[in-house]
Amino acid sequence: MNTLRKAEFTSVKADGVDAKGNKLVFTAAYSQKTYAQTEAFINICKTLFIVVVLGVASIQFTKDATQLVLDPLERMIEKVKLIAKNPLAAATEEIEQAGVMSFMNKEEKTLDAKESKIVAEYETSVLEKAIVKIGHLLALGFGEAGAGIIGQNMTNGGELNPMMPG
Repeated sequence: MNTLRKAEFTSVKADGVDAKGNKLVFTAAYSQKTYAQTEAFINICKTLFIVVVLGVASIQFTKDATQLVLDPLERMIEKVKLIAKNPLAAATEEIEQAGVMSFMNKEEKTLDAKESKIVAEYETSVLEKAIVKIGHLLALGFGEAGAGIIGQNMTNGGELNPMMPG
């Protein structure tokens, strides 16, 4: 009993009286070491299971957030920067393939087409197409002469200077 920790053994006491009237005390002590070890192993398994479930869930959440929100936003930023540098590029098909993020998206779409998956159109892709259309309309509406003025205004922090020569 000296080698066991307090949680690994249990003792029970019983009082009694013998036939002569003497007081008797019975003590029974038994080991619960295997029970404590089994309980500790089960608790370790529970903890590991929770860590794995939370890890997989966070990876999946991050993947979804990146795919549905961050990648489309980066593509939109690349397209706006391209329109700011060269507003006439919006009138061509060049803006559709602008930047690294669009190239990565193009590869994903070809993979999806090969696997015959139906890809839903989300709000971010609708916004991305709207940016391209607005840039296209700006390029057509202002023409080559206005493209320089628009490009200089967009690169100057977005503030419109209507008195800019051009």
